[in-house]
Amino acid sequence: LLVLTALLPLTAARAQDERTVVDLDLVADDVSDPVETSILYSRQTFGSAEQASVATAFDGADALASGSLQSGVGEAAATDTEGTAVTGRPLLFVDPTAGPEQALFDAFEEAGFADVQRMGGTTRVATASLVAEYVLANSDTTPAYLSRAFGTAEDTDTAYADSSALGGWAASTGNPILLTATESLSLETSLLLQQGDIERVEIVGGPEAVSDDVEQALVDMGLEVIRTEGDTRDQTAVAIADARGAADAGDAPRVIVTEGFAEDFF
Repeated sequence: LLVLTALLPLTAARAQDERTVVDLDLVADDVSDPVETSILYSRQTFGSAEQASVATAFDGADALASGSLQSGVGEAAATDTEGTAVTGRPLLFVDPTAGPEQALFDAFEEAGFADVQRMGGTTRVATASLVAEYVLANSDTTPAYLSRAFGTAEDTDTAYADSSALGGWAASTGNPILLTATESLSLETSLLLQQGDIERVEIVGGPEAVSDDVEQALVDMGLEVIRTEGDTRDQTAVAIADARGAADAGDAPRVIVTEGFAEDFF
């Protein structure tokens, strides 16, 4: 996950007057292009931004853990689609096969970005912890979200079933997203929680995603623990919306509907 610092004009699309549905999916040869789609999503929120988060388009783990960075924690100045000053960072995808990792890193610097920072751990769990450390160091937030880090042998995409809806919640609150193995609390996450900066953990997903043993481990650490869940991934997404104060679509300024069951989710 890279964080770029520079003026980033996005040439935002204006608000869609009198329209209730905006199709943001860009499809080429019947395959969605996640790089182009991430730009279209960003244009619906930002007119311009001084910083952006950049993650691989081929694996959603790092991108989904970056939700809190999109809130603008760390004084990331931007404008919305109407030109009003806000704080925030768009999340953009890149194709990691386009060149060697260092060449990609150098390309951003050569393009004129003043500061390129990498938040990269040896695992997706470690990367999420690094993002959380940045958020905690640059804000006074004390809650965090906890979601499953891995899928199952039969369906690896279940890793993203709950956290795909969680990203927007983290972006609105600025609370970090932590990841864990399903059956036991992952070491990197446990070590971060033991530092004492986080006081409340909101588990997202049912026990099949984040087990009761993980929940008990959190309680034993003296943390306040809440669980937001549904019987299925779509019901969990609805439960997240409800927790955010949108009991139905009329309570939300806009609703994003995405495919949550297809193969090759990312």
